[in-house]
Amino acid sequence: ANSEGARAWIAALAVLENAPAAKSMKDRSVVYPCYNGLSGFLGLGIIEQDEGFTFEANLAKRFVRDTRMSSYHLARALAMQCEVTSRRGDWGVCFKSLELMESIYSLEHHSPLLVKDYIQDRCAQAISMSILWYDMNGDTEKAQRTCKRAINMITLLSQTDDKAHAMLQRIRYIMPIVRYLKENGRGKQAKDLWDVHVLQKFQKMHGNSPPKQVAGASADILFRPLKCLLTLKATDSNSYEDADDDIRWCIEELKYDSKPEEVVDSNWTLNAGWSP
Repeated sequence: ANSEGARAWIAALAVLENAPAAKSMKDRSVVYPCYNGLSGFLGLGIIEQDEGFTFEANLAKRFVRDTRMSSYHLARALAMQCEVTSRRGDWGVCFKSLELMESIYSLEHHSPLLVKDYIQDRCAQAISMSILWYDMNGDTEKAQRTCKRAINMITLLSQTDDKAHAMLQRIRYIMPIVRYLKENGRGKQAKDLWDVHVLQKFQKMHGNSPPKQVAGASADILFRPLKCLLTLKATDSNSYEDADDDIRWCIEELKYDSKPEEVVDSNWTLNAGWSP
């Protein structure tokens, strides 16, 4: 079903691109969901593309072009362009797109509209992810400043009424912050943020009967590896209560021979569609 939906959206964009009458269309908002949906399918690997992410880069460029007169929709398109150009290593375009996005985006005014139209606020997620982009490019000052800003934004983010997608947005937003903090000697702060803004929210949503899946992903895979990693980072020790059970589960269930950091980065950075 997902692949059929992707083909339908690609076909709709092809019509817009090639139909003679399309050139005179001033309002192209009818296809904004196509761009957003294809972005999600690309992040999940449903649509195959080359190693240079050429299809996705061209899609983002067209999304920016078609939303250039549409304020927060343009900000959403620029967030997509930031993300794909970061993976391509095209840092000039990435940071230029990020700067333009931030000049348009208002957390107070646009976050509710983005969540209403797109389920998630990808602009806020791009700001959070830019912490890692700045860090990768050696701009420690901007990384630290953006991290502080992103932490202050957490409680102000708009959330969809859909519990699963609300949790997924929260996780995608907080994950880059957590990763940056734990890699820079601030493991306790990383764990505290994760516990307060993700685990406690999850428990409050579902009480004593949590679902086995969150937005299609195993709840254990979402939470258990990070519990292991962040607890070890926060306590600065080699063990904690139940550590052996958690580590055994990670090895047996995830079937990774790698370090916990690599498990977390794979599940939360690459698979979430927000890789530096």
